[in-house]
Amino acid sequence: MRFLPVFILTISILFGCNLTVNQSIRVKDGEIRNTGLTTVNGNIDVGRECEIHGTCRAVNGSIEIGANSIVEDLQSVNGRIDVEENVHVRGNIASVNGSVYCKTGSKIDEEISKTFHN
Repeated sequence: MRFLPVFILTISILFGCNLTVNQSIRVKDGEIRNTGLTTVNGNIDVGRECEIHGTCRAVNGSIEIGANSIVEDLQSVNGRIDVEENVHVRGNIASVNGSVYCKTGSKIDEEISKTFHN
């Protein structure tokens, strides 16, 4: 556990993103973010008609993307990924030990991968 602060600092520097621990990240309807979003033990909730120019990563939390939004890669470990209608994912959706749901009209440019570990 003593390496966790170093790990978190390294991730935030390497990925240049908004990072939270034990807190969720909420992006309000219509917002544009020019960095990725990363949370450990929290959720990422992106509103409707948003643009996220970076990867959304959640460890032990879920990711929800509101309708008509544009996002880059979505990555979750131990949490679900929910993509509402007419969302454009300009990269991959990857989930480890979590479900992935995409509603009608959503476009995923690359692939969806799900891995489950016991």
